[in-house]
Amino acid sequence: MSRPAEHIGASDDNIKSIELLDQAYSALRHELANSVNSLKITLQVLAAQYNSFDEAKRSEYLDRALGQVARQQHFIEKLRSYSAPEPENRPVPLLVFWSDYLIPVSERLARLNIGFSQDCSAGACMVSADKDALARVLDCLIDNAVDALQDVDRPKISLTAQAREGRLVISVEDNGKGVMNEHHKKILVPLFSTKEGGDGLGLSTSYRIVAKMGGELRVISARGQGATVEVWLNTMDSF
Repeated sequence: MSRPAEHIGASDDNIKSIELLDQAYSALRHELANSVNSLKITLQVLAAQYNSFDEAKRSEYLDRALGQVARQQHFIEKLRSYSAPEPENRPVPLLVFWSDYLIPVSERLARLNIGFSQDCSAGACMVSADKDALARVLDCLIDNAVDALQDVDRPKISLTAQAREGRLVISVEDNGKGVMNEHHKKILVPLFSTKEGGDGLGLSTSYRIVAKMGGELRVISARGQGATVEVWLNTMDSF
């Protein structure tokens, strides 16, 4: 008896996955095409004009080509970071982590003349997380917040840790320009970026790391009203 053919339906989840892959592929193609084309043009000009260029001009074009290669290398390294080793969850004392993390962040934002406030109302609890991976995620969220504060009067960032719905929620909030509504569904897609020269891997990598730690990453934003990114994590305590 022949086996009945299996039917693969176009479910909502399948369609969503295909759309995300299409967006990531489009961004990757755009990034590589631009970079390779710039390098090609630079080398073509150098090859055609090599004998007529003086030493300084040759060095200029060689430096330009090396810079374009360096950009490609940086992009490859970011792709590698997206596929970094899995985070290893261990009990992390929140107050110890919080105290250690605040020192470099507060110093950095002070140098940038960005107002900074923090509140750890969650208190002493044990978080199920990889502390190094969590620090990388928060660094990325702070970086994004700093970028969003360009040309903003009285820029400020707040970092909070709260107990909510039986979980720990660490929030990074800024008073920057926010995210346009049409970008809400794209900002977590690998390689999608609204920043000039951005690689679009920071937020998507953070999303992946948090998910691998058993948590969630949520973005709350409206154009012109700043943005809040929440990292929801499991704890070993009952709130």
